[in-house]
Amino acid sequence: MGHNPPVGSGIFHISLFDKIFKRWRNRFIQGAIFQELGNKMRVMLLNPPYISTSKYGKPPLFAMAIPLGIGYIGAVLKKGGFDVRVKDMYFMSWKECEGAIREYGPSIVGISCLTEQRMSAFKLADIVKKIDKDIMVVVGGHHASYMYRQVLEKYESVDIVVIGEGEETMIEIVSRLKKKNHKLDGIKGIAYRKGGKIIFNGCREPIKDLDTVPFPLYDEYDLDVYREHENFKNITIGGKKIKDMKSATIITSRGCPFKCQFCSSSVFWGRRWRFRSAENVLDEIELLNKRYKVTHFNIEDDAFTIDKKRTKEICEGMIKRRLKVAWTCTTRITSLSSDLVKIMKDSGCYLVAVGVESGSQKILDSIHKSLSVKDIISGFEMLRKAKMMSTALLMVGNPGEDEGTVNETVDLIKKIRPFRLGLSITMVFPETELYQIAKKKGLLRDDYWLSELPPPYYTPENSIKQLKKWWNKIFYAWCISRGEYGLLLKRLVNSEIISARDFIEVVTGYKISRRGFEKVPKMVGA
Repeated sequence: MGHNPPVGSGIFHISLFDKIFKRWRNRFIQGAIFQELGNKMRVMLLNPPYISTSKYGKPPLFAMAIPLGIGYIGAVLKKGGFDVRVKDMYFMSWKECEGAIREYGPSIVGISCLTEQRMSAFKLADIVKKIDKDIMVVVGGHHASYMYRQVLEKYESVDIVVIGEGEETMIEIVSRLKKKNHKLDGIKGIAYRKGGKIIFNGCREPIKDLDTVPFPLYDEYDLDVYREHENFKNITIGGKKIKDMKSATIITSRGCPFKCQFCSSSVFWGRRWRFRSAENVLDEIELLNKRYKVTHFNIEDDAFTIDKKRTKEICEGMIKRRLKVAWTCTTRITSLSSDLVKIMKDSGCYLVAVGVESGSQKILDSIHKSLSVKDIISGFEMLRKAKMMSTALLMVGNPGEDEGTVNETVDLIKKIRPFRLGLSITMVFPETELYQIAKKKGLLRDDYWLSELPPPYYTPENSIKQLKKWWNKIFYAWCISRGEYGLLLKRLVNSEIISARDFIEVVTGYKISRRGFEKVPKMVGA
């Protein structure tokens, strides 16, 4: 008698074969998809979230500026045919950051790393590696460039550090990885780990013609979130308040020919000042104005008006193209003239920020400012006559600061009476001359940057209590000179109270001594 097979056994074997076939087919398809993604080399460029330093006694730092560095790199990569996403995560939560990265699925992530927010950059790198350890993490920016060896030794989530200008370097990295060539030898401007050692491939030559760099990927930004600083929100230009204008930041040049003791700009960009042509700058402004409806611009160059002829051409171009915009810039007082200020104002400039730093010639000389007190006074007088608003950028606490130099700064403030005051206590940043001085005096070591602490105030010569007292003294002098009694009262209520002696000195110009009232000495060169 024949043996009948179990009912359904043939179907069972076919079903099992079908499941195995489908499983392998799905794996093959999935692999093909990942291969396709790999060929596309999805690149994500990130500005990390803000981490408050208030708990360390530093005031909150809120960036109103577009993070242009990642925008420029993104534009170069997109021009090269790569799939790229630029994301400003400054006000995002860590959970939102992780979600955005997972959703895009990048092969390479580039992260901007500045000294103030360095720990945020490293935490974001950790999140990327948690999502997928095979994602290549590239970190760049000022802090990473200066401390690249420390970054690679201490932060395993960072694979490559881009040193200095990043556009050409980044496209070379991505191009190699797309070709499945993971060898980084010969790529200038990077540092990385290899065989347990830190390899630095040497510096890359700066881009000679900045007009060849495409405009930042503005489509990737939510331009509605960038508004002008609180100090200027109630200024009205052309019947519209600044706070109601869509604002954008642009950079028309790179580098600075000067070498101030406290600044690292000349180290990062080089002391050669490189600039974009007037036509190129005007094309960007017109693009932002016409396509993105931006009506307010901050020109964030270190010294916008160094080339007065170029500045004049830009202003004339704004007028000729009928660009109805309001704008501000930062520059050196010696790079201005009455004729230039007039055409700047005619083209929409309403405020010029000037690096003053101190009212003491002794301090100006010691920090290599290449500026005289007389230049400052005459320059601000010129701005006032042109009815151009001004901001004086000042520091208190540079090496050599004492009661006498602070009094000279107070005297200067009373003379120049700027519309706004940008006053800070001197801070120490990596790779500056001041950093080397601070290390020699025992204020900090390189391992300081491994902590979560913000950049330190320069305190080897004066205590933080004394520096805050001097800060108040200068600020109160400015409030009184401008009749800003509301701000003065607010400061008196919310901060340390100025002493009666200092208050009398600021208001009257006389100090109390054992001999009675004595006039505060005038500044040298005034």
